Amino acid sequence: MSTLVLSEQGGTTTITQTVLYQSREARDAVLKSGIEKGVAASYDRLAELLALLGTPAKGKGASK
Repeated sequence: MSTLVLSEQGGTTTITQTVLYQSREARDAVLKSGIEKGVAASYDRLAELLALLGTPAKGKGASK
């Protein structure tokens, strides 16, 4: 199960994504697959898109 929450405070939107795995082993297998790098790359691409639109991105996973 996965949830994604967008919250806004003071003009800044924060994304919080939570994933619940059925077991520790399942979670560890996903982490071992390199998913963290893929997710970070996706957030970096989002930050680039937001920059093109004139909306700065800040925070974890957004390298800009």
